[in-house]
Amino acid sequence: NNRSVMQDREAKIAEAKKLAAARPRDSDAARNLARTYAFYGQYDAALEWIGKTIQLGYGDLGSLKVDPVFIGLRDDPRFIQLVGKR
Repeated sequence: NNRSVMQDREAKIAEAKKLAAARPRDSDAARNLARTYAFYGQYDAALEWIGKTIQLGYGDLGSLKVDPVFIGLRDDPRFIQLVGKR
């Protein structure tokens, strides 16, 4: 039912946020949170965390460009500005 789906979504986001908070200098933890937000359609938050991922030194921009979870963001000018064109 909808309630359990929403609870699952909130639990997954909370888990990813907790990991990112526990590892604030870890670009992989930031990327994981960006992916989680994108998976659940929270694109503004995903873009914010993609930016943080890059600021933390994540070097594989190519993987961000082709990651299927970011498909909903690929044409967003903010995404293109962060990771470049495909």
